[in-house]
Amino acid sequence: EQYVRYIQGISPGVTRRHAEKQFYHKSMEAWLTCVLQTIKIFLLNRITLKAFKVLPGLAELHDHSMSGPPEETDAIVEVKKPPCPELLSAVDAKGLADSNVYSVPEAILLRWLNFHYWRGNKDRYPPRTVVRFDTDLEDSVVLALVIQSHVPECQALQQMRYPCTSIEHYEENAVRIIAALQEIGLVHPIQPTDIISSPQAKDMLLFVMFLYMNLPHYVPKTVIVFSTMLGVNMTKNIELTNPSKKAITYNVALSSQAHFSIKEDQVKIDPKQTVSFPIEYQSRFSRTVDSQIVFTSRREGNVHAAAMVFKLRSRCTGRKPRRTIPVSAVLYEVGAVDVEVDNPFGEEADFQLILRESYACDADRNPIKSKRCEAYDPFHLGANRVSVKAHGTAKVTVHFMPFEAPAHFTALLGFYDQRAGEFYYELFGTSSPPLPLETYKLQVKAEEHGTKDLILPYRNVQLDRARMWLEHRGASARQQLPDTIVYDVKLSSPFFLAPKQVVVMNATGKSEAAAKDTRNAAVAKGGTGNLSSATTTTAAPAAGGAAPSVAKLSLEFRPKEPGVYPCTVTLTSDVDIRIYQIEGTGTAPNTHCVLNFHTQARRHITQEIPIVNPTDREWVVKPTFVQNGNEFDGPREFLAKKKAANGQATTSYYPLTFKPDWMCDCKAQLVLQNQGTNETYEYELRGVAEEPLAEEHVVIQCVAREKTQHKFTVTNYSNTTASFEVESDLVHISGPSSIQVEPRGKGDYELTFQPLQAGTTIGCIMFRDTQTSYYSWYTVELVTLPPKPQQCLTLTCVVRQAVAVDIQLVNPLDDVVVFEVGLNGEGLLGESEFVLAPKETATYELVFSPLLPAKTKGSAVFYNDLVGEFWYDLDLIAEQAPPETIELLECELGGTVHADLRIDNPTDEEVVLKYRSTNKINFKVLQQKIVLPPLDGANITVEYSPSSLGSNEESMLVFEHATAGQWGYKLQGLGLPPSEPRKVTVVAQVSRAVSSTVTFKNPFLETITAFIMLESKADKNVFQLLNRKAKVQIGPLATTQIPFTFTPSSMTQHVADLAVSIAKPNLTWTYQITGVAEAPVDSTLHAFTVQARETLQTYYFLTLVGLDAAMQAGSHDQLSCYLDVPQQHQAIVSRCFEVSIANNPDPSKRPTDPSQVSLKVNFAPLRPFVALCNLVITRPSGGRWRFDVKLEATEPEVDDIISMQSPLNKPASVAFRLSNHTSVYADFDAFFDAESAYEFTVSPTSGVLEPAGSNGTTFVITYKPTEYGKPVQGKLIIQTEDVYWSYLVKGTHPKYSAPVVDKPKVATRLNRQVQQEMQKNQEARKRKNFIRDNMAGAHGADAVKDG
Repeated sequence: EQYVRYIQGISPGVTRRHAEKQFYHKSMEAWLTCVLQTIKIFLLNRITLKAFKVLPGLAELHDHSMSGPPEETDAIVEVKKPPCPELLSAVDAKGLADSNVYSVPEAILLRWLNFHYWRGNKDRYPPRTVVRFDTDLEDSVVLALVIQSHVPECQALQQMRYPCTSIEHYEENAVRIIAALQEIGLVHPIQPTDIISSPQAKDMLLFVMFLYMNLPHYVPKTVIVFSTMLGVNMTKNIELTNPSKKAITYNVALSSQAHFSIKEDQVKIDPKQTVSFPIEYQSRFSRTVDSQIVFTSRREGNVHAAAMVFKLRSRCTGRKPRRTIPVSAVLYEVGAVDVEVDNPFGEEADFQLILRESYACDADRNPIKSKRCEAYDPFHLGANRVSVKAHGTAKVTVHFMPFEAPAHFTALLGFYDQRAGEFYYELFGTSSPPLPLETYKLQVKAEEHGTKDLILPYRNVQLDRARMWLEHRGASARQQLPDTIVYDVKLSSPFFLAPKQVVVMNATGKSEAAAKDTRNAAVAKGGTGNLSSATTTTAAPAAGGAAPSVAKLSLEFRPKEPGVYPCTVTLTSDVDIRIYQIEGTGTAPNTHCVLNFHTQARRHITQEIPIVNPTDREWVVKPTFVQNGNEFDGPREFLAKKKAANGQATTSYYPLTFKPDWMCDCKAQLVLQNQGTNETYEYELRGVAEEPLAEEHVVIQCVAREKTQHKFTVTNYSNTTASFEVESDLVHISGPSSIQVEPRGKGDYELTFQPLQAGTTIGCIMFRDTQTSYYSWYTVELVTLPPKPQQCLTLTCVVRQAVAVDIQLVNPLDDVVVFEVGLNGEGLLGESEFVLAPKETATYELVFSPLLPAKTKGSAVFYNDLVGEFWYDLDLIAEQAPPETIELLECELGGTVHADLRIDNPTDEEVVLKYRSTNKINFKVLQQKIVLPPLDGANITVEYSPSSLGSNEESMLVFEHATAGQWGYKLQGLGLPPSEPRKVTVVAQVSRAVSSTVTFKNPFLETITAFIMLESKADKNVFQLLNRKAKVQIGPLATTQIPFTFTPSSMTQHVADLAVSIAKPNLTWTYQITGVAEAPVDSTLHAFTVQARETLQTYYFLTLVGLDAAMQAGSHDQLSCYLDVPQQHQAIVSRCFEVSIANNPDPSKRPTDPSQVSLKVNFAPLRPFVALCNLVITRPSGGRWRFDVKLEATEPEVDDIISMQSPLNKPASVAFRLSNHTSVYADFDAFFDAESAYEFTVSPTSGVLEPAGSNGTTFVITYKPTEYGKPVQGKLIIQTEDVYWSYLVKGTHPKYSAPVVDKPKVATRLNRQVQQEMQKNQEARKRKNFIRDNMAGAHGADAVKDG
């Protein structure tokens, strides 16, 4: 309407209908212009040169802007190159503002199009420069290259029409642009007709600006590197954060899923949340593989987020073998192993076999350097390819040919398929020394030496055979052996000697002189027994003058004793390794040795003498003994067996026996004559026989005070009848004193045992021959069981009570007898010793006092060394104590009543009781933890709260402990109707409302309906219930809060009654509420300050706000006051501060204001302190006033000044006595304050101060100065809980006085005679002028020469 009026106003001839027709077009044009201006101001102006320079994608190469994480930047190598001219031209600031057509942001957009056209062109289209947003973009080629420059893998733009010769070509290219936007997830309302049919510059500008703001997001933000071993899959998470206030949903796409995979193609991020998106990499190739993951936002309403692109790249950190294949072989021999190949992939594969990373190593697979001059690969494959079905198996043969031993070799056997993947097995080969080339035999007598020459050919047949095997497999031509080979010689036996090195020369090689020089260079070597000066020996030259292709190695064999000495000769060079086996035999010469025998009498010992026979016939050995007796013995003829069938020498053993009849130290001689070899072996024999061992260890079981017999076997080793005396260290035994035994016979001796006490005793019994003093003996272990009990007694007692039994004991001896008493059983008490006079009969009192109920067995044992042992068997029956019945507890419903129980601890350990109750609803133990001190007791409080009316409620309460036992109590309670009202007090300031609650608990076990009523005689609205409901349901044993408010209108006391009633049964609980009106808080701090040990007596006025004037006139005596003191100051304040309401006797000094009150204050502190208290003034008719009061007692003057003097580093002490101000003892602390000098100390620092009237406690002050300076001082403080004393202590040094001497003690003057003598000596030692004398002598010599 306004538009129509406006048009008609400026053009009166225009009709209303015509103006209304133009309004639609004008309106659209106006709004479009407004929107475009808004976009230009708020969006287009964001495009600046500074932002353009850092825009992603401004690089010559596509990957130039990518960079890996900081920890993985080694996987991405960027080569810095100078920027290309096109890039420099695009970011150049010159000329941007020179155009009168385009603004700076529009010019930047044109440069952006031109740069990416050049970057994505790659010589596919002719060069062009975009200067217009309409016709230059009409064929869509520029737009396609710009998109491909940011998204190279976009498939929709691979086949663009160029040149466009028809409208169909233009349309086809425009359709591909729309498809490309859909492919990469960009949504824009542009249509193909907007591009091809006379495109509008403003529309295309908006489209280019849209691409400018969105396509850079498709440049990968970073490269995510997956570093892992081959065959080990890896998962990494991309953390996506949504900083907005609305949820964002991303569509996720992978450019290639051959090696990378994702579980979901969508991810939703809630507002202000972070989500981890996992990407898994399947490691199947060791080469680098790339992929790309794209997150494009799904538009939901007006929520749209920018796309995110990440580049994914793999990096193989190593080839982890799936399996280790062990293989072993002898040096220069072929070893083979069949490898079973498992296809880990889910498809059939044709694997190419690869051997890589082959090297020599140690047992821990650490690489080592090979000692051979010619290197050969130890592993060889039987085939180059193998086909394996999916998850199937196949076999591959691997040959192992080592050229170094002993050594280890490792290699990776790879299986590669370009489609399926690759994996590796580890080959671990172990080589052993080669087989011996030859075996030699050598025989030498022991302790002599012999030699043997080993013939060493130039060529090693084992090495030649191995190299030929390699040539047949297609290996390269073998290298020519050197003309001279130097071998290191190593011997396995220390009984052989050889040169350290040996040289083998080729017959067509170097001259004999060269060989001689080489031989002379060889150094002797050979381990433990090598020759120290041996030289290498070669054969003599042949007739033609050429050296033969052999060498000799001289071995020297030195056996130390007869036997076979195997030896392995190992020759090692940088060409090959050779082994020769030597079997040396040492024959025995005439021998002479000493054999010592050590045993006990009548105990035979045998020594086997080895005889080694390496011959093919048996040896007959005859012994000859030379001795005084028959202690040494052996076979009179012995046969040494011949060597075994395998050629090994046989060792036979001649048994030599030493069999002494009694203790002796004898010598003999043994000669073994080998009739097969005429060898003689002489042995000096010595035998030592010690005391004989016990014949047997006899264990005898018996019962105390009962007889037990046992027979011992006595052997007579002599040839005559022997009489044996019997000796023993055991007591309470009986038997014959001797026994007769026939020659070389045995006899039985019977011994009777009758021990008096139970226990185990160890002793011995000896049988000694009266003629020869030879003896035999036995060790005896006597196991004595207790005797039968004298009587079986039954003791029955209630726990924690005692019962006694009397046991009568009789002493039949004429001496005093002391019985040791052993009590076994829980709860048994009695003396540990019982003394009986001679012929006395007495009674032993045994007490049984158990703690725990049980039926057990016990015993009381009485034993004495003379009387013996006797005991009583006890049946111990401990009965549980009956529960103690507590008097009936009566309590009103809703209330509680307490009962105190006393439990004593009968043990000497602390006891923690556990309790259980049969009625936990009505009876409750208030203590959380019940602890009984050792041999002491504790009071336990039980609370009873009734839940019924008029009926008895019972409970069995049991307290128990595993050691102390069990206590039981039977409790009874009776519920009474409520009678006394309960008091409730509430305090509030005048005219200020305060809320409070009354807690009511339903005492019954069922739900009740309660009626609540409030009655008050006070002013209206002073008391009010907050809950308007007068009827409340309360669950069983539940608690409810009844809130109310108190608003006092005056400084008087207000009273109200709150009634809670129920119908069944008809009961009413009354709560009497007393409202106390309090005056407003007085902000003034009323301070009373006085010096300690001084007295402050004064009258102090306080203003009571709201005090009634009529009441104030004649009722001061009705006011009362008290002081509310903190807990830590209550003791000291109560002793030194008094306050009361009283008027000054002088009427002129009384308060004139009716609202004021006079306080009489008496403050007499004895020690410093500061306390903040509350003074409360109350009135019986109502009203309360609170005032903050500060009581401060300052430090008093020092009681005394103590001066002390002391030299440096020497202590000086002063002592004084101090007693308490009252007639009681008091704990004190003594110390110097923090500002005192450290040279002062006081003793004691704490203790008990003696009362007044006594001598007092002694205090010692010590002063020990450590340096000179000004006088020091300190403050000594001695304080008790009530009194405070202080002393000023000053410390000085003693005044220094210089010493005064009357006459010198040392003579400082010389007498005349000494002075003259010293003068003569000084003249005699006058200095001589040597220079002058020398010059004079020189002139004299010249004169003589001239003459």
